[in-house]
Amino acid sequence: MKNFLPFVLVFFITLYSYNVKAQAKKNVFFEHFTNASCPPCASQNPVFKANVLDHNKGRIHHIAYHTVWPGTDPMNKYNASDVASRVSYYGISGVPDMLMQGNKYEGGSVGITQDMVNNVSSESCPIRIKVKETSDGTNRDVKVTVYTVGNPPTGNLKLRVAVIESEIDYTSAPGTNGEKNFPDVFRKMLPNTNGDTYTPAITGDSVVFDYSYDLDAATWDTSKVYAIAFIQNETTKEVINSGSAVDPEWELTTIDQTFLKGVAGDTKHFSVNLINTGNTAGNFRINLISENPFDWSASFTYNSTNYTDSADIVLPANTSIAVSVDVKVGSTSSIGNYLFGMKSLDDTSIATQALQFNIISSDITDLVVNNQGSWDGGQPSDLEEDYLKGLDYAGNTTHAVASYQLFIKGVEANQLTNVKYIYFNAAWTFPSLTDDNVAVFSDFLDNGGSLFIAGQDIGWETWNTQNPYGTAATKAFYSNYLNAAWADDGSSSNDSLISNASDDVFGSVNNSKLLSIYGLSSMYPDELSIKNIGRAILYYDNAKTKISAVRATSGTYKTVYFGFSPSMIADTVVRKQVVKLINDWFHKKINGIEFEQAMSKLNMKQNFPNPCNDYTIIPVKNVGENSKLQIIDVTGRIVLNKFIYSQATQVQINTSDLNNGMYFYRLINNNKTIDVKQMQIIH
Repeated sequence: MKNFLPFVLVFFITLYSYNVKAQAKKNVFFEHFTNASCPPCASQNPVFKANVLDHNKGRIHHIAYHTVWPGTDPMNKYNASDVASRVSYYGISGVPDMLMQGNKYEGGSVGITQDMVNNVSSESCPIRIKVKETSDGTNRDVKVTVYTVGNPPTGNLKLRVAVIESEIDYTSAPGTNGEKNFPDVFRKMLPNTNGDTYTPAITGDSVVFDYSYDLDAATWDTSKVYAIAFIQNETTKEVINSGSAVDPEWELTTIDQTFLKGVAGDTKHFSVNLINTGNTAGNFRINLISENPFDWSASFTYNSTNYTDSADIVLPANTSIAVSVDVKVGSTSSIGNYLFGMKSLDDTSIATQALQFNIISSDITDLVVNNQGSWDGGQPSDLEEDYLKGLDYAGNTTHAVASYQLFIKGVEANQLTNVKYIYFNAAWTFPSLTDDNVAVFSDFLDNGGSLFIAGQDIGWETWNTQNPYGTAATKAFYSNYLNAAWADDGSSSNDSLISNASDDVFGSVNNSKLLSIYGLSSMYPDELSIKNIGRAILYYDNAKTKISAVRATSGTYKTVYFGFSPSMIADTVVRKQVVKLINDWFHKKINGIEFEQAMSKLNMKQNFPNPCNDYTIIPVKNVGENSKLQIIDVTGRIVLNKFIYSQATQVQINTSDLNNGMYFYRLINNNKTIDVKQMQIIH
């Protein structure tokens, strides 16, 4: 049975009248579709449990729906109809499939990272959901109270309440994939999967929902059964917030922006609220973790005392205390990352609550964005170094790197207005293009931005009729902005990188082999064709029948699209070279005739002898002032810097102190790389 009783809680008004701008903690909400006979579930689910579930008690809510396919699963048979309803609600077609906040992420369970949890939990929320349960041993009564603490949310909102069993262990695997441990198994929805219409109370008031359910003591371990309530927008499927019967009665929240832009010398401030909603005082440790360049500094102020690391405090019952986090921006260009944490000293099993704050230097123009998601061997962030090394190789000093979640956070805060060039590291993730990110990228390009996007299977997932990810919006973006069409799914036979010699930007790229970096049998570089204003710049074959990369310029925007990841390029010099050329073209350092003229006036020739022993000579010509020669080892470390006179015709280098191996040498003039070549040292 269920009763609906909206009313105003008088004590609530008293407790939260201290701050009319008060906001609630946002709990991170996961809905997980899995099956005990799904082979990939057996490898992915334990990773999610170890990396996310086990480290975020009290911060996240997780519901695992066990589907009817691909095979036997007794946890589905218990309540197959309710599970089928949620499968239909989201259009789930395969497992494992994880959704965060209903619409912020969908993909494999190993795609969830701590960074994603931190970014979502740092968002404030205008509603707080409290769940209380009482039992007579046979059934349980559930009271869900939804407090409005900020501007009430709008839209077609529903409250749903799921009953879960926190852990089910089998002595022998119940399915065919070998899994025996199953966390947060869905048992039933109250009153049903349709939920109840939720109309928010005015700010300072609350609405109460009452439910009850029978305890199935024959099947459940009732000591592990509890209810999770969540408010969901039926139009967007976004989960606004959630609450459970086992949540801690203390919170860490913020009411201001958590992503800011600053210039050197600025001091930026973030506001934090420490809230105890319980009836007893609590002991806590608060701390600040800073990730920023050496010339930046950060601290927090609590009770008029300044701290740079941590402080132990007592937080009285029904109280909120404000803390200021202060960051002084240095001259080094970067994105500073700050985690302010609050840890209970009374119940150490509860994870540290954390808020993530970020500051981007105002001079950052280029941003490497790592897509969310993963594959069995890793995540896009594992490949970011190849983008960063290429930008360093180009002499670019105003670049930074961000996760996709952090990037969107910066966009929504309107703090990325100085970023003009984006390098989207899609790697091998599903989905790589979504309605949300193509909307952001389209707006960015329409306002004069430049975008490089690279990864395998981007075309396949967008256009293959058997694939669920392609939408009208992502297909339109692929055609009209990337100016490409998908020709075919690639294979291990597409293992070469061949330049289009007639292209005035990429025509100089050296040929290279392509590697399978996602696993021996996971080589799927997309084969492309040209659409609209696109131009073929790279191929997979000498016959130039299989296009691997496309570029386009409309007069407003520039795009470069690789059907593979730069990290797949076997030759590390070529790997850096292609990123450098993209940087140079984006920044208008090179185009058309200017490029051809630059290539015809190469200022440096091959060293001799090569291989060399104790010395080598590098011929040069037309060397301008402020020129220098650098030697770099295969790790990218500069092992020698040598300035060159403007009339010099050759440079002799002492190589006796350098180890055996391959090296690269480059000529730099006015901080711009003029040419790069390779040499070998053998003693």
